[in-house]
Amino acid sequence: MNESTIKTAALGVEHATAAALAAILDDEIMPATAALQELTQRNNELLTRGDDAIRESLGRQAVVLEALFYRLLQSAAAAKRNDVTAVALRSAINTQKSLLTTLGALKQMRSEDA
Repeated sequence: MNESTIKTAALGVEHATAAALAAILDDEIMPATAALQELTQRNNELLTRGDDAIRESLGRQAVVLEALFYRLLQSAAAAKRNDVTAVALRSAINTQKSLLTTLGALKQMRSEDA
């Protein structure tokens, strides 16, 4: 483990989520196995902690999905080939749909609490 490696034990949930996403692109930031373990733990907590854990998870997912959406749009704009642009745009649209679904779930949970 070098200095640039993120130590998973010291991570908060938000940082662990970001590191897990980064691990998909670069295993030097956080080993993929550690990222998977963190995500597995968070998913298991959703089963036991109830609605508050689900709301927290949906909130984090919304942030990640929005960031991914904009990144995909940047990729589409920077692409030199039409087929690459098309794939990035389709991915961005699907990401936006997932974001809207996530936000809808949060709104529904909030409405049920009222």
